[in-house]
Amino acid sequence: MDHFSLETQARSIMSRALTEVGTPALAESSRVWPIKTAENGKHGKIVLLAQTGRDQGYVLKYEPGLSVADFRRVSDALAQAQMAMASEATYKVPQQFWNSEKERAHLLEYVPGPTAFDRLDYAPNPAQQRADVLQDCGGWLAQFHKATQDHFGSNGQRNSSFSWMGRVARNLAEQTRQGYLSPPSPRMFLGQCAMIHRLIRATEGHGALTATLHGDPHLRNFIYGSQGLFAIDFTGRGQGPVELDAVRLMTRVAYRFETAPGSAGLGGIAESDWDNLAIGYGRDLRDTPVLALCLAFQILRDWSRQTEEGARTKVRFKAMKHIFRSLREAGY
Repeated sequence: MDHFSLETQARSIMSRALTEVGTPALAESSRVWPIKTAENGKHGKIVLLAQTGRDQGYVLKYEPGLSVADFRRVSDALAQAQMAMASEATYKVPQQFWNSEKERAHLLEYVPGPTAFDRLDYAPNPAQQRADVLQDCGGWLAQFHKATQDHFGSNGQRNSSFSWMGRVARNLAEQTRQGYLSPPSPRMFLGQCAMIHRLIRATEGHGALTATLHGDPHLRNFIYGSQGLFAIDFTGRGQGPVELDAVRLMTRVAYRFETAPGSAGLGGIAESDWDNLAIGYGRDLRDTPVLALCLAFQILRDWSRQTEEGARTKVRFKAMKHIFRSLREAGY
């Protein structure tokens, strides 16, 4: 679907959604415009903003290519997140006003403000800002994980089975050997697959704290709003080890920004970055091999999709290889 058709459909859906929530006049005004478009298969996705005031409005997220199952998972994740974080004073989730399974669209609260990425990218004092951002994002994740443990009944149960990660690694290795998958540096990639199995054995008896996961907590998905730190774009990944959210955040920092000064920690990521995440999270996740396993698994999944060329992609891949080599040199 071309951009014009996608935006036209999104505007029509927003018109109906705004009418249903009681603000029909906005749909016809000039204050509705796209703030984000992205490729998502052949259908694409778009985010529209209908602004009602300087710092108020509605956001429509339209993803026509999502399956019904994926859309339901995302909708459920949003509803759970709202319920779980409703009493939080500092850490927030945008309110969901309306959704349509038929159109694969959500109408959400507009949260103006800089993202965590903006805070880090334009920092006058990079070291201090980096520490603050990681502590803030770690704090949001901690409160969300705790809230979903308490509210949805997992109660932080420890789950000792990581066999599903082994199955993913085994399947990716087999696809690579048979030529169905062509990751860059295929021999290193196979070494990463083997590392997953070693780390699974190392985690026996440790398990992981489980909670509802955000799924994609990178820096652009955290917004510093006037009422607190908001997180957006939940994936509907469901329950899982909390370490998966932690390594998703940390790898995205490593892929985009230079390594912080000081000694290197797990995966070659600066010790200070891990320390600041631990301060925000209220717990050092480095206390078991589970974090190393989840870090290696995140790299594996990213590496398996690393097929495009380009300067930014090459920088990202260089960071992946650095993390892999650092884990290998640490004995994993």
